[in-house]
Amino acid sequence: MTKIKSLFISIDPLENRRRLLMHLDAARSLNWNIFVFTSAGENNSKHESEENIVIKEINLRFKKGPLKFLQFNIALFLHLLHNNYDIIYCRGIWPFPGLLFNTFIKREVLIFDAHEYFPGLELIINSYLRRKIWLWFEKKMSKYISVLMTVSEPILTKYELLYPAIKNKVLIRNIPKVQGEKQLPDDLILKVESPVILFHGVFLPSRGIENLIQAMEYLDQEILLLVGDGILRDDLKLLVDKKNLQKKVIFKAPIPHHDLISFARQATIGTSLLLPVSENHIYAMPNKFFEYIQAGLPVVVSEHTTLAEYVSQYKIGLTANPNDPKDIAIKIKELTSDIAYLNECREKVKKAAALFTYDNEVQKLIEVFRQTEMILK
Repeated sequence: MTKIKSLFISIDPLENRRRLLMHLDAARSLNWNIFVFTSAGENNSKHESEENIVIKEINLRFKKGPLKFLQFNIALFLHLLHNNYDIIYCRGIWPFPGLLFNTFIKREVLIFDAHEYFPGLELIINSYLRRKIWLWFEKKMSKYISVLMTVSEPILTKYELLYPAIKNKVLIRNIPKVQGEKQLPDDLILKVESPVILFHGVFLPSRGIENLIQAMEYLDQEILLLVGDGILRDDLKLLVDKKNLQKKVIFKAPIPHHDLISFARQATIGTSLLLPVSENHIYAMPNKFFEYIQAGLPVVVSEHTTLAEYVSQYKIGLTANPNDPKDIAIKIKELTSDIAYLNECREKVKKAAALFTYDNEVQKLIEVFRQTEMILK
């Protein structure tokens, strides 16, 4: 049989898009010919094409706003005008304008990765015009989607109600590869004796980082470790100075992904305190949640979220009101002050880590791709 010719589309650069990289690995395991159409990363860094994978990175002149989407979609439309594929994989709704006409004419098999709940994004719900435009594209494209995959059970349910005509919908979670014990470089070895409360990720609004910092006012022994970078970095440092928490809060640059889980194992608790500002936040399943689990860390997460349901079911930590620094501190202290309870949670985390593995999830994904191949026959 002729090799499957596939196109993977992402408006975001490949850097740190671990979900997309997992999906590319699954397609490559089936010996597909893969063309990746994406935007160039920071500093115009380029990814080398590999066997069976050709990568085209678009240098976007505009980094945000309508002109970014317009430039990317025009480039995508022109590419599709001159190239044919068997299967198209689209990460998110942002490439839909460039895809719509091509899909209507050529009718390639389309896989849609709804890695977020797009109708519930703050970006969309806070603008009537933006909401109308993007959800119109999503509704139009739903007629041509053969497979829809997403990251959490509630988002899957939402899409089942929105687009019942899409017959093949599947849950594929963001679970990292297992990283064995390894010797970390000296600059990644923590030299603290106190319990370490870890947050890692991008410093963005509505992720509860400010309230997590303020929770440290109510804690005596614990150290908060903030690993990452983002637009809030300077504001967070100012908050630490304002609250005189310099000895309790440590900032660290992003950790290379291949060292992240080994690094995280040095912490005591992992945190994910998304504020319930949108449905997307309420239903989200962030990468960091499963990374904490693979690192063996009990967690403190936002109550009334999908994460809270997992924590309750598997007994791997506690939930807190992400808008209340005092409640966050109480839940952290409840774990760190009771060693027997903390160890009990750690044992539960080990069992959860054995269930939520990259291999299990990627096998589901490979089966989805195999079913997609059958559509072509």
